Amino acid sequence: MSRIFHGITSQDLRHLAYDLAEHLNLTHQFDKSSKMAGMEWLRGFMKRNPDVNVRVPEPTSISRVTAFRKSEVQRFYENLGYNEHGYGPTRTYNMDETGLPTTMTTKKILAERGSQVGVVATLKTK
Repeated sequence: MSRIFHGITSQDLRHLAYDLAEHLNLTHQFDKSSKMAGMEWLRGFMKRNPDVNVRVPEPTSISRVTAFRKSEVQRFYENLGYNEHGYGPTRTYNMDETGLPTTMTTKKILAERGSQVGVVATLKTK
């Protein structure tokens, strides 16, 4: 799920495990008051799935996720006028927005080991 910029926290996974066990009428020893699997279950899950670990995702703005498509990138370079003015990649300079946050801070999520992780932070409404 982290590849589509939607992570799952360990707490959300524990809730999901409880809900799934209840839905499938499986016998379990999960905490019925908190409606979630315990930390021991989570440790076992992590042991059974060594390719999953806890990661801190890179906050990614929704505009960056939606705008980074091949058609949008091609249009960007067409608008730069590379062909019209004879500019090439050697005349392109990089600039970043350090100090100008456009995203919210995020919680740690579970993701595939070795993958680059991003998450789109959304506001939760009550």
